[in-house]
Amino acid sequence: MLINKLIDMHFDDNKKYKDWFGKSFNINYQSISLKKEEKGVLYYLYKYGESSMGDITVSFDFAHSTTNYVIKNLESKELVYITPSKNDNRVRLINLTQKGQDLLILLMEQLEKVSLKIILDLFPMVSDNFKEDLSEEELNLLEKLLTKINSSIENIK
Repeated sequence: MLINKLIDMHFDDNKKYKDWFGKSFNINYQSISLKKEEKGVLYYLYKYGESSMGDITVSFDFAHSTTNYVIKNLESKELVYITPSKNDNRVRLINLTQKGQDLLILLMEQLEKVSLKIILDLFPMVSDNFKEDLSEEELNLLEKLLTKINSSIENIK
């Protein structure tokens, strides 16, 4: 079953949970480790750009204190900076620093590697499940397509 294969990919042979994104990163010769909430906020800022504390709180359904804690941690790691809004001094706007952008590039590279591993592990199973429903011609086309995709993925690594 597909869901069991996805769950199995998160545990090693010793039943230890594989934290795909829990590793620390080196940026400008400085090791940085992030909590999952911090990574989520970094992705959010990358995707949506400058955002208010309120926008982040609503998007992640955080308590205000959690948002403050996460932003302060990111600020202390020099990954974001805070500026007051020009329209309303009560509103604080959060932006990525260059260091934060550099870290996001590393995070996205890691996310891509994990995604490719998942795809590589699932292709054989998906292919096997489709075989019963495909004609001989469709099956040959699927095999060619999977081979081409697999070779493209191997070239990225």
